[in-house]
Amino acid sequence: MEGRMDQRGEKGMALLFAIIISLFLIVLGLGLTMFSLKNFSIGNESESHTRAFAVADGGFSLMKDSLRGQDLTVLLGTYNTVPEYIEINHAASDTAPLRDPIYPVDARNIDYRNPPEPVGYIRIPGLLTPVSGSPMGSGYFFARISDNLDGDNDPEIDSDHTIFLRVTGVHPGPLAEIASHGGTVKNSVTTIEGMLKRDLSFDLGAPLSISGPDVDITFSGASFNIDGDNDHPGISVLNDDAAGNGAAQSAQSIYDSLLSNQNMGRRIKGAEGDFGSFPQPSIRDDTYATKNSPNPDARNVLDPNFLASFIQNLSVAADTKYEGETTLSGSNIELGTAESPAITFVDGNLSVAGNGDGYGVLVVTGSLDYQGAFDFNGLVLVLGEGDVKLGGATKDITGGMLVGKLVSLDGGGYEMGITSVTIAGNSNFIFDSDSIRMAISLLPLKTIMWREITPDIEPSVSDELAAGGG
Repeated sequence: MEGRMDQRGEKGMALLFAIIISLFLIVLGLGLTMFSLKNFSIGNESESHTRAFAVADGGFSLMKDSLRGQDLTVLLGTYNTVPEYIEINHAASDTAPLRDPIYPVDARNIDYRNPPEPVGYIRIPGLLTPVSGSPMGSGYFFARISDNLDGDNDPEIDSDHTIFLRVTGVHPGPLAEIASHGGTVKNSVTTIEGMLKRDLSFDLGAPLSISGPDVDITFSGASFNIDGDNDHPGISVLNDDAAGNGAAQSAQSIYDSLLSNQNMGRRIKGAEGDFGSFPQPSIRDDTYATKNSPNPDARNVLDPNFLASFIQNLSVAADTKYEGETTLSGSNIELGTAESPAITFVDGNLSVAGNGDGYGVLVVTGSLDYQGAFDFNGLVLVLGEGDVKLGGATKDITGGMLVGKLVSLDGGGYEMGITSVTIAGNSNFIFDSDSIRMAISLLPLKTIMWREITPDIEPSVSDELAAGGG
């Protein structure tokens, strides 16, 4: 009898242990399943965030490029009325959040492929994209510029050629988020911001600027004109060498090359130069003034390594590019227009033999033989061979030209060499700061700061998301 009871007890204990082990395995299995689902959800959300980041980053690149040729002050002062979809307690209901193109809570919750009726509207200055966003892949991005603290106390005026560009990328979240967000799929949202600055290195101070230790220059005839103004010389010479001699030798070479029958100052006019005021020619060594300019970019034109790097990078941004020996002839040459100025890059020698006009930036790395009746407005940069020949029919170069010879060093890097310039015929250089600034606006903006905006950086982002149920 006792043996049977012991057997029953053992069987009961075994059953109990089996039940406990089964329950443990079930709990373990459920835990592993939940862990796997959680990891799956995290993996999906991480992938969705990566896609939102790619949308924002791609939009940033597109919008940065779109700012070329734009007047930043005009953009900063242009307002758009943007729909607001989720009503939360903003400090001012009719104004946009600081620098954001849209409210983060809207970006998180709204399906921009099929948006609902707005609950209100806000006015946003500096918006670069449509109010409904710009599609990119399966997402959307919104972009806006805003002014930095440039000291003018006016957020609608750009005083230092520096602005913020903020882009929000929105990508539909994974379906797995339905379980974790109460039946509503949330968007993945990434906001990135950069501080952009126009490069003012080539804000030239004369219609003709020559860089280097000396210049081999020839003047022929008495029909050319090089016209500065009361503040800017006709010819500016630049040279920053170790000896600290500046460009005095270049200035003297130019002065010595002028013939008496060219009426000296009547051909090269402008601010008082190194050889006295009118009727002496307006030739000035601007090396020291450039090195100490309030424009910190100005001294870049004295650095041959900067010039070589800049020209190489500019070739990528050019609207039109020519390789090798290039001849522009005919009666209707067009290198950009007043309505749509352009960057033209010639990697080699350029011969201009025809008629027409151009607007923007013209870069020549070889020699420039400029004989046709071709008027150009903007910047002409002859950097590389540093060899220019102008003559023939009447032509106007309105804005500024920079000539410099870049000599490659055996150990790497560059130094400035002796340039070669011939001016003959009816060649006219006319200083115009507006034309120079128009050309500068076409140059790619420099990114001097870049970051992803997170709640750690701007706590208001997380506050807004919480207020909107995100």
